[in-house]
This record gives sequence, C-alpha cells and structure tokens, in this order.
Amino acid sequence: MPSETETILIIDDDRIVFEMLTEFLTERGYRTVHGKTGGEGLKLVREMKPKLVLLDKNLPDMSWNAVAKGIWDFNQHTRIIIITAYASQESIMESMEMGVSQYLEKPFPRLDVVSDAIEKALRNHRLRLEFEKQQKSLRETADRLRELSQEKKRMK
Repeated sequence: MPSETETILIIDDDRIVFEMLTEFLTERGYRTVHGKTGGEGLKLVREMKPKLVLLDKNLPDMSWNAVAKGIWDFNQHTRIIIITAYASQESIMESMEMGVSQYLEKPFPRLDVVSDAIEKALRNHRLRLEFEKQQKSLRETADRLRELSQEKKRMK
C-alpha cells in the first residue's frame, strides 16, 4: 500500500487491461491515468511527471523502446514496467539492458504480481532519489570543508 497516493501512468491500447489494472490498483490506494498510444503516453508523462509507467510492449503508433527513451529523456528517474502478451527472451533481455524495472507477461498469473512489481519499482525510485540527495549533501559538505581549509591557509 502506498504511503501517499501515487499516480501510475498506464500506456496500453487495450481498454480492458487498463480497466482491470485501474480497478485492482485503485483498491490498493493508487491512482491511474491512461495513455492509449505512445504519443499520448509521452504527452501525459510531460504533464504528470509520474514516478512509474506501466508500458505495453506493442503499441499502435510507436515502439516500446522509443516510448521508454522519450520517457527517460524527460525524466531519467521514472521507473518503467513493461507489460506484454508477446514476451520473448530477446525482448526481456533488451528491456533489462535499457533499464526497465520489470517485465510482466499478460495475462498476469495473479494481479498481486503487478502490485509487487509496482511496490518494488516505487521503492527503488525513492531509494535512488534519497541516494542522490545524500550524494549532493556530501558534495556540498566537501566543498564547504575545502573553502574553510583555504580560508585557514590564507589566515596564516
């Protein structure tokens, strides 16, 4: 269960899949938004800035990897979970090499597999942001220590 209402963008041209996922995820405290095409999904990414996108592998207007690249060009931290009825070992490997968080096959064996993947992706998103925040703080502290050290040398 999310600590705050997370919005998940679902980019899938199958209305039934969207409705099923929306019903399931809403019951678990998530909000969903639907993009029916890659182009519509990319527009929604820019408007909503979601932390997580469920992306169908087979869209009518764009390849999934073009959509993923467009998402990451806008925000490299957005997590993507591929959902597809057409999985292959090659496409799984390609998506993982690109940096996709998870790869789920439709029909889903159990819907809790989807919520587990979402929770893991969102947890990784939070950890990545916290890690980057800590790195920035350490850099600022190191810079300040260098400044103080230089001031001390000048005072001698």
